[in-house]
Amino acid sequence: MSVSIINCGTSVFAGFVVFPLLGYLASELSHVDPCISGKSIDELKSIGLSGTGLAFIAFPIAISQMPGSFLFAVLFFIMLLALGIDSQFAMVESVVTVLSDAGLEHRLSRPALSGTVCLVSYVLGLVFVTRGGIYWFNLFDNYSCLLVLFVVTGLECVGLTWTSAGQTWQDFKTKCQEWTGIRLGLRFQTAWKWICPLLLAVLIMADITPPLGKFDLMGAETSLPYPEGDGYLPSWSIYIGWCLALLPMLAIPIIAAFPHILATTEESQKTTETAAEVNC
Repeated sequence: MSVSIINCGTSVFAGFVVFPLLGYLASELSHVDPCISGKSIDELKSIGLSGTGLAFIAFPIAISQMPGSFLFAVLFFIMLLALGIDSQFAMVESVVTVLSDAGLEHRLSRPALSGTVCLVSYVLGLVFVTRGGIYWFNLFDNYSCLLVLFVVTGLECVGLTWTSAGQTWQDFKTKCQEWTGIRLGLRFQTAWKWICPLLLAVLIMADITPPLGKFDLMGAETSLPYPEGDGYLPSWSIYIGWCLALLPMLAIPIIAAFPHILATTEESQKTTETAAEVNC
């Protein structure tokens, strides 16, 4: 609850910073660009002030107009660096924890596994600093989290509250109370059993069905090269994007079809733990 409140509160606070700056830029640019009336910040999209352009173009322009602009510019980019680094802490730790629980911790130490994940991520990320890197970045940004977050979270709720005739939920509730002292009551069970799956299903439908959702998320079929448009995207980029969206979910049918993969890992882990207990 604390994380959720802090997260949403930070977004609201950021809105008080972002929108006044965008309104100021729209008003200023209306004097030099006839395409911008200054009455809508949506018009800033026509000159690239959205997405990454918001952080690296819009904010520096606004900061340069402030007293002590040099100091605020330095603080601003230090803030961006800190945001990137702390996000990577969470992402790398999540990946490493999953790989460790899958059995890799018996082959690589935690620092070595973390270093390997960082190295692989670095190599894969080199595509984003090529001449066409911004196109690949937007492709990943638009498609990579389209479905997988909703589907995986929904399956977590289903697996926790609907499987084994409710025994999984009872075991989880008991362990949670033993380890944290927090008792998960009816409101948690109701939220995770009914409310969250329903909301996630609505979000998935909104993502993939019109008018809110669409197949061509980036408008590749109607895209135009600069300066007529925001940049040309070939039609095959749509299918590459959907492959990126569906690729992480391939683990679900693979594990369902070959459950012995996990069983073998669990047996190996139990054998190692037993051997360690005998040695002790």
